[in-house]
Amino acid sequence: PRDFGGKDLIAGLADAVCTAKSAQPDRSCADKGAYTYAMSVFGQSLGVIAQVRAGEEKAAKAPVGYLAGLQNTSSGAWPSLVPPTGDADVDSTAM
Repeated sequence: PRDFGGKDLIAGLADAVCTAKSAQPDRSCADKGAYTYAMSVFGQSLGVIAQVRAGEEKAAKAPVGYLAGLQNTSSGAWPSLVPPTGDADVDSTAM
């Protein structure tokens, strides 16, 4: 993943971590620690898995924190982010 068609995908993930929530109407950053344009728990999870599997645990700290903050503490479920209803989402929870 560090050289895929001349692109370092792991570095690209690190560069895509949001430092703050985007001001509306811009929806590129859901919040601090989210990946840019990661519009689902599933997408965020894949980014975290890629960084951790590449040995980039430190770089994945903020994305992991954002993801953990989405989890419903009483049910353990993760929400649907599109649309952002906050309701438990089977696919996101299964991921």
